[in-house]
Amino acid sequence: MPTCFVPGCTSGYKSNPEKRHFFAPPSDPQLLERWVRAIPRADKLLSKTCKVCDVHFMQHDIVKTYKHAIDGQVVEIDRGCWALQPEAVPCQFPNVPSYLSKTIKRRRSPKDRASLPNKVVLVATPSDEYQQEVPDPVHDIDFAQIVENGSSLKLPKNWRMADLEEDTGKPRQVIFYKAGMKDDVYAILKSVAIHEDLTYVIHANGRLLRSWDAEINIFSAQDVEAIVQIVHAKQFCRGCPLIDVTNSSRVTKKVGGRLHHNDCAVLTDADKEVCAACANLTKSLKRKATSTRSKRKVPVAASALRKRLIRATAARERKKADVKHLSEKLKNALTATLDDIIKDLPEVQKMAVRAAVMQQAAKSPRGHRYTADWLMVCLLLRLTSPKGYNALSSMRALPLPSTSRLVQLLKGLPCEYGLNKFALESIQLQMTSKPDNQTYGCIIIDEVKLRETTEFNRTTCKFDGFIDYGDVARADGGQLADHALVIMFNPMFDSWVQPIASYATKGAAPGWVLAKMVLNSVLQLHEHGARVLAVISD
Repeated sequence: MPTCFVPGCTSGYKSNPEKRHFFAPPSDPQLLERWVRAIPRADKLLSKTCKVCDVHFMQHDIVKTYKHAIDGQVVEIDRGCWALQPEAVPCQFPNVPSYLSKTIKRRRSPKDRASLPNKVVLVATPSDEYQQEVPDPVHDIDFAQIVENGSSLKLPKNWRMADLEEDTGKPRQVIFYKAGMKDDVYAILKSVAIHEDLTYVIHANGRLLRSWDAEINIFSAQDVEAIVQIVHAKQFCRGCPLIDVTNSSRVTKKVGGRLHHNDCAVLTDADKEVCAACANLTKSLKRKATSTRSKRKVPVAASALRKRLIRATAARERKKADVKHLSEKLKNALTATLDDIIKDLPEVQKMAVRAAVMQQAAKSPRGHRYTADWLMVCLLLRLTSPKGYNALSSMRALPLPSTSRLVQLLKGLPCEYGLNKFALESIQLQMTSKPDNQTYGCIIIDEVKLRETTEFNRTTCKFDGFIDYGDVARADGGQLADHALVIMFNPMFDSWVQPIASYATKGAAPGWVLAKMVLNSVLQLHEHGARVLAVISD
């Protein structure tokens, strides 16, 4: 269900269960512009996807029935979807200030009066040429009439009219302005510029007025006179006097030796010297100046400072004694007691608790020692989520070694091509306690592209980066490898995958070499308790 575009209206929202009819904006650009000017919303532009409910239209602007002429009689049928009259414009806004809604005054019915006989007096005139017709008052006016009859309008004193017609292709404008002396210079003080579509803008002191409290639309010459009279009656905002406050330029600007708010209205009513924004600015600057003076440092006596130092020193010594007592208590805790406390925890959490106890018992922050199992857990955590490892290390939530130590451990691990004996032994540990029907699995073969390069290995004192088939076959010397062939074992009844061998190849490995690699892997897995049912490759 759509929601109403008008601000303050809850039609279509969950909080308002009442069903309403919604209308889309018109496709006519001129009528759409009238809708935009009528709806009081400035944060969003009315588009074709917006909807306006029937609450904001007059009843005579809504078509609720179909009318058909049958046998000379007009038959009305209710419409499922209401429609609007061709010139309908939203004018009712119950949830916004009342002056934004357009009210239609209904004419009262005339009272019943008794008619009295009137005497008819005929007056003869010498000629019909003295009879003059009184013209009807003008209710509609266009831009051309304003240009032609602008000089005959009743303008205030010192107000003039100018017809601005530029050759640059910009729309034509009629400007009503008041000129005078400003800082010993003859300049335009106030002006009202009317466009061809009868919209207007107001300038004062060379600034465009962003907000205008008198919402008057131009429908007649009297509306033009009223707008000029209202602008003439207003006076310039005087702002507030200069106050020496730090960083006051962020919300103020200096005009004519006085401060003005960035949202200054420029013009204000005749009975007010400053606008609301500048009045609030004056109060805030005075309040800030008062608070700045109150925050000045008050000299403190030396005896009070000495007492404060004594109290702080005593509190520090008490905290140090508490820390020392807890450290000694933790050091004296027996390992058996600790094991009894953490016996119900998972194995990984047990390792974390033991590592934390060992870290607390260390005398130096650089004397931490970790078990091999805990280092393996930390290494896997670092490889899985580097950001999570850094976050836990910075918060000291777990006793984690530094990243440089983990890099040092990785560099010390031997990385050789061929079968991984450690991986095979781990698979054997997993398969030992399982029945034979749960030791089945498959071999997965995959390749990855590598960059051809050489790197000196400080551990073996050799250059890495050449073709290496491991113990399967001897490779041709001198050729750089550009692919890595990985062989993995995936059990049928478990969700883990374990790489068991890796080889460096030049492009695709030869068929006879690949056959030896697969056969060797199957035999080694069989020796370590795993049974291979299939070989999968892409």
